[in-house]
Amino acid sequence: MGAALVPSIATAQIPATERPAVAAAKPDLGYVTPATFAAILVHPQRVLRSPEMEFLPTEVISAAGLKDFGIDPCEMSRPS
Repeated sequence: MGAALVPSIATAQIPATERPAVAAAKPDLGYVTPATFAAILVHPQRVLRSPEMEFLPTEVISAAGLKDFGIDPCEMSRPS
């Protein structure tokens, strides 16, 4: 069987020497308990608004998120 061709949705990071110097804000981890040993920080709006995702069916992602998790992943923002 041949290999399937799948478009890549992951993007590589720009080398540090080519990136503009921007002070990165540290995430607020006040809501993470001391017993936590691992966490994942996700920025869905950055991914969904990138040029590579122009033709991604965001309506389907919104509907699935609302149905399965009760939240719209396309409208997520920082915790307040």
